[in-house]
Amino acid sequence: MHDSGADTAPYVIGIESCTSLGTTLVIHLTGEIDHHSISPLRALLASAANGGYTGLVLDTARVTFCDSAFLAVLEWWPQRGRHLGWRTGPEPLHTS
Repeated sequence: MHDSGADTAPYVIGIESCTSLGTTLVIHLTGEIDHHSISPLRALLASAANGGYTGLVLDTARVTFCDSAFLAVLEWWPQRGRHLGWRTGPEPLHTS
């Protein structure tokens, strides 16, 4: 029997909620994000981009760890004129 390691992945990302505001997707993330756990978020964003979403707001206030896999997703999203914003706590939204 082959064990994919999915049950023993060191980090777990949670997508607490996902809301659509016109062409902007707002995603509230929780947990820890690394190259083992990024796949659900990457798939969601690829689907959103293919579906015509041009804006993305990530609420990372409840993310306790991230590595370069998350940064790669942040770098990928703004390509082709899409916009990125994020929230890391109670302060105002950051946008770029």
